[in-house]
Amino acid sequence: MDKPAQRVRSKNTEVVIVGRKGRDRGSLRTMLSVVPGLTLRGWADSAGSALRLIETCRPHLVLLDTDLPGNQAWILIRQIGSSWPGIDLIVLARNDGHAVHAKELGAEKVLPGATSTIQLLSAIDEVMHQS
Repeated sequence: MDKPAQRVRSKNTEVVIVGRKGRDRGSLRTMLSVVPGLTLRGWADSAGSALRLIETCRPHLVLLDTDLPGNQAWILIRQIGSSWPGIDLIVLARNDGHAVHAKELGAEKVLPGATSTIQLLSAIDEVMHQS
């Protein structure tokens, strides 16, 4: 059986990341940039900038961190699901309550905020192969 990263490489997957600026941002960007077949289309740090970016580039996948201020993460989950049902969504939940709420709102895959690189690549692979 192929490793998750090898299977993700089999097609070009365009990704948008949504989350606050910080140390996780740089490491996530670096990790995605070195995986063949994944193309980082952009990074947004608010619901408004995320919606504009998604509308413009129509990525295959959105990685959404629930660390956005207020209820912005929940607004995005609903909006992505209703406006762009073909876009896959992986939510990085900061706590158990966020994970439960994200699932209730229809997120395809919810991971803990402290997810390892291997876990994240496996989740990307899983979501993309469900499409």
